[in-house]
Amino acid sequence: MRNDEPDVFHVDPRHDAVHAALLNWAAWAQARPARMYTRSPLWKLARVGFRQASAPVRNVTDDLAAARIEKIVAGLPALHRDALRWWYVWQFPVNEFIRRYGLTRVKLLQVCSAARDMVANLN
Repeated sequence: MRNDEPDVFHVDPRHDAVHAALLNWAAWAQARPARMYTRSPLWKLARVGFRQASAPVRNVTDDLAAARIEKIVAGLPALHRDALRWWYVWQFPVNEFIRRYGLTRVKLLQVCSAARDMVANLN
């Protein structure tokens, strides 16, 4: 990355509250498995080993707030919705997203900031 290009992962201080809500939403969205990838019935009775090194980490999220954010994000325009989902949930490489939507890094930063503003206004 060149030095003159902006950091697309920068979050303005005015977006701190909505960023925390979106991080909660991202943890909630990533924790739910797709139906086709659920655990096989063969393994439902399998127990964790007796000498497990540490207890499994539970993902603690506010489900009601996350569902409310999901409803807001689903109602955003397509580019803004996909930008937020890319930034928080999908997390594939930035260059792939830029190529897919024909954006520059500066424009992507503006779209993400505008999307956070939209979520903050609707929340």
